[in-house]
Amino acid sequence: MKQERNYARFYCLLKALPGADKETLVSSFTNGRTLHLHEMSAKEYAAMCASLEVHTGWRVQLKK
Repeated sequence: MKQERNYARFYCLLKALPGADKETLVSSFTNGRTLHLHEMSAKEYAAMCASLEVHTGWRVQLKK
């Protein structure tokens, strides 16, 4: 059975990046394979969110 994924983490991070768009981010982390979050592997999704956390400084804020 396929596990459901909550995309709130992604959309929260996307909101913190003005000018960024979902399709471009998803495409870059899947090497152009898809533009849709639900078609990403769990590993691709985790890598994308981790990268966005670094770019937004979100991880640093959590540690404080």
